[in-house]
Amino acid sequence: MPEDGFQSFLDEVVSMSTELVHRSTYGNDVTEEYIDLESRIRSQEVVEERLLTFLEAAENTEDLLTISDDLANVQQEIETIEGRMSFLENQVDFATVNLYIYEQSSTALQDQSTLNTWQNATNLFTGTINALLSVVSFIVVTVVGLSPVLVPVSIGIIVWFWLYRRKKK
Repeated sequence: MPEDGFQSFLDEVVSMSTELVHRSTYGNDVTEEYIDLESRIRSQEVVEERLLTFLEAAENTEDLLTISDDLANVQQEIETIEGRMSFLENQVDFATVNLYIYEQSSTALQDQSTLNTWQNATNLFTGTINALLSVVSFIVVTVVGLSPVLVPVSIGIIVWFWLYRRKKK
């Protein structure tokens, strides 16, 4: 949409809404990118002029083909830069609006979900099983992960305990 009608459009959409959950507006400053593109296009145009001069002075077919390939690459780069600059100019003149509209039917869904005892029991059971599996998984991962430390320490404690009991006897 044209940039000058952006704010009035947003105000009208908000006024039509029964409940506004979230609203955000942001902009992108493309000045730095545009200036960089202008600089790049100037340097590519200088290269293009040089290649055209070399092309006129080329004497054999091999030089002509090499220079023609280089010239085609430079001209393609110039067209790409010009396309990006045109896109940025268009983006500055227009605003993009993304609307996300949600409708909620609160009473029918709430009544149905609270009366479904079997579904609630099943959800609780699977949630409990998942929690127990998560705890067991955490313990296994911890033991395996710490095994390079736990195994030598455990061996040391067992040897010390064995020597201590042997010494006592």
